[in-house]
Amino acid sequence: MPVVAVGTALLASLLFALSAVAQQRAAADAPGGAALLGALVHSPLWLAGTAAGGLGFVALVGARASGPLLLVQPLLATTLLFALPLAARLRGRPVTRADLTWAATLTVALAVFVASGRPEPGAAPASSASWAPAVGGAVVVVAACVAAAARRPPGTARAVLLAAAAAVSFALGAVLLAGVVDSLGRGPVAAVTAWPTWAVLAAVLGGSWLQQAAYQAGDLALSLPVVTAGEQGVAAVLGVVVLGERVAPGPAAVLAFVVVLVAAAVLARAAAPARKRAAR
Repeated sequence: MPVVAVGTALLASLLFALSAVAQQRAAADAPGGAALLGALVHSPLWLAGTAAGGLGFVALVGARASGPLLLVQPLLATTLLFALPLAARLRGRPVTRADLTWAATLTVALAVFVASGRPEPGAAPASSASWAPAVGGAVVVVAACVAAAARRPPGTARAVLLAAAAAVSFALGAVLLAGVVDSLGRGPVAAVTAWPTWAVLAAVLGGSWLQQAAYQAGDLALSLPVVTAGEQGVAAVLGVVVLGERVAPGPAAVLAFVVVLVAAAVLARAAAPARKRAAR
């Protein structure tokens, strides 16, 4: 098991949790409407959260350079383990016994998945022939979800559709990060000019916008689990299909991964702030 990949993935999770909690707190204290963005860019707490998120992305790139997506991506679910006590403290309530149970379940499921699945990287970088249908298919799914959401009034259905679109967009960005890591081996200029770098940027920005739209359309406790579990599931499928990554066959790894998705969705719901203007 790549120890460096596990360590840097956990570091990225911690930084992402700090970023999310700091930005959520800053957004909750900021005025709404057109003044929101101006207030946030002048908020030291929001800027600190943004810096933590940037460092988290650097750690994530390091993790992906050291280990396969099927190892790193599930470990990012530990962001919820770090965020849960921080969110509970901000809301002035203790972490419940049920939350602790699901946190323990997630931890055990991750350990079982890593130990029994033994994720391995693909034999070679993905070819253009592999990327094209994956990117095209993801764009079609996102567009279909957005179009369906546009025909529905604010509420559960619209929020879930937009959250699903955000999950697919984030998952695509996670898979495309493999192309960024490959280009980094050819130097910084190659990385900046490589199409996967700009595709990742577009996927992340698009996913963030869709996620915020989902938060505004309905209850955050409904949309956040869809984003959290959906991103993990779609990224795993793309990792196998596009990147050729492998896990050891067996019911233990499959069951553990399903439990990871369920536990992540439950913990995301528990960690969801009361205000809907949450930040990723």
